[in-house]
Amino acid sequence: MKTLRLVALIFGLLYSALFVHYVSFDTHTKTKELEALASRMRHVELSLSFKEPAYKGFVYVP
Repeated sequence: MKTLRLVALIFGLLYSALFVHYVSFDTHTKTKELEALASRMRHVELSLSFKEPAYKGFVYVP
């Protein structure tokens, strides 16, 4: 029973740390940064970055 309590305590502490990190993370600023990046990269074609023709089956080619 001690082992079960110890495991529950460890998981509780880990989830508490994750929750504190989530609450302290500034999502509004990060969203603005991502939108600014996306507005500068309008015509990115990922399929052209693959060198080998075997990869063309895995990416969208218009």
